[in-house]
Amino acid sequence: MTTIDGHAEQELVRIAARYRVEDLALNRAIYRASHEAGLSQRQISARVGGHSQATIQRILARFAENPALLQETPAEVIDKRDAGLIDAAAMMETLLNWPYTFGDVPHVDGVATDSYTTGKLGRG
Repeated sequence: MTTIDGHAEQELVRIAARYRVEDLALNRAIYRASHEAGLSQRQISARVGGHSQATIQRILARFAENPALLQETPAEVIDKRDAGLIDAAAMMETLLNWPYTFGDVPHVDGVATDSYTTGKLGRG
């Protein structure tokens, strides 16, 4: 890989990570505008621009189905580092102090099932 290719790749990684971080931030702001400020889906759509009322409805439905999306994740912390929003030391400090838990195989009447329950990644 040439130096030019390396710079192009680094730029691509940085911008893609920034996009993911900002997309999550926008989606969370949409949720807060709806649930905390009481704005309608049409009002949110008008303020956001580029998102139809139907898109706002889908975003809100995702949060209703999975409220854990409101919480920062380890992947988001890594994206923040890749985007240049935090440095590697801040990322490592956050990840090393993350309250991870282990997953397990559920048992029914003492017999292991064929499923797996993941550990928790979120805070709080």
